[in-house]
Amino acid sequence: MEIDIQTAGENIQLFLSVIVIPDRFQPTKLHLQSNLLHSHTETNVHIISFLTDTTQAQIDGKVMVAPGIIKASGHLLEENIILGGKVKIQTLPMLDVRSNDVQASHGARIEKLDKKKLFYLQSRGLSDRAAKQLLISGYFETIF
Repeated sequence: MEIDIQTAGENIQLFLSVIVIPDRFQPTKLHLQSNLLHSHTETNVHIISFLTDTTQAQIDGKVMVAPGIIKASGHLLEENIILGGKVKIQTLPMLDVRSNDVQASHGARIEKLDKKKLFYLQSRGLSDRAAKQLLISGYFETIF
């Protein structure tokens, strides 16, 4: 899937969250690019993917800031949550900043569900499945 976003004018704020749940049986590719083409604009992109057994995924986010732009802000975070034992993930967050007067950041995380949090929830009476569902729902809560 390809997503290409461009600012429409000055004083635009974009907050975009994308949830990716790849198919276990075929490779999944997501390329998302946010283009800051005007001054005084802001973009915040958050990509969360949930990876189960035998998942193959390629997640590429990019924030591009055009030349001559001032007072712009572009941020990108890719989070990849491993829920299975054997996954293949390629993630490549990128910044392409061609101006000087901007704030920009990017990052990627690849992690499993926190075992200490799972243990804590289970010690309070939740089953393994219910504890995992609660932690996963927390990612959705940050978006919705």
